[in-house]
Amino acid sequence: MKTAITKTLILFLFCFSGNYLSAQEVLTDSSIANLHKMGLGPSLIISKIKTCKTNFDVSTTALVQLKSKGIDDEVIAEMMNAEDRDKNNNANPNDPKSPHEAGIYYLESDNMVQLEPSVVSTAKSGSTMLTSMTYGLAQTQNKSVLDGANSKSQLQEKSPVFYFYFDVTKTSLSNQYSFSAATNPKEFILVKFKSNSKRREMVTGSWDPWSGGSNGIDEKYKTPFEFEKVAPGIFKVYFNKDIQPGEYCFIYGGAANGRGNNQVFDFGVEK
Repeated sequence: MKTAITKTLILFLFCFSGNYLSAQEVLTDSSIANLHKMGLGPSLIISKIKTCKTNFDVSTTALVQLKSKGIDDEVIAEMMNAEDRDKNNNANPNDPKSPHEAGIYYLESDNMVQLEPSVVSTAKSGSTMLTSMTYGLAQTQNKSVLDGANSKSQLQEKSPVFYFYFDVTKTSLSNQYSFSAATNPKEFILVKFKSNSKRREMVTGSWDPWSGGSNGIDEKYKTPFEFEKVAPGIFKVYFNKDIQPGEYCFIYGGAANGRGNNQVFDFGVEK
């Protein structure tokens, strides 16, 4: 008990005494080394990192030096996390080159606006029996459907600019049919919906007795786009010419076969 009280007192004095850090000063690599030298355990040092301003050097050379001084791995990991948090907190949310949460954004009057994903449901048009009876004239189609005639995101720009942000730190693909499976915009398809007053839909497959079955988005509903890499995990998506007014969505290519309910990033282009 005395040891725990002593360490806590040392930590308090370290952050608030004139000999070490005042309330306005910042934790550095040297600060962490001194705390460790005083005998404070990893949990207390991590707690201090989370509550103080920091300015750590987390380069490879600096990390090797910290490890040589006996700094625990969990403390070093928290130092790296603190630097990441500082970078994100200082980032300009309207600067396309700044870090953003993984997803798709569009640039509107110099503001970055995120496209919230929607989940499409699967529907079927026609029946196998009717297709057979009409010798393929009545084709059976698989469709993905979104309720509502229009997306909540309506763009006035006829040649909008989008930015795709991917998580470059991921080590595994958690879901092969979601945004997390992709690494660049080339893996996405931009689809123009067929719309009516109640819903938006796209054909994701068809079947007839002559040609059999096929999966994927019909070419006539695809809208081409260009992209360029602007930073690690950040891509600018743009168009060489204006796109037609209507309802659209970006869909991950691996999800474009109409199997199950999948995410799409939908938007509309106003007339």
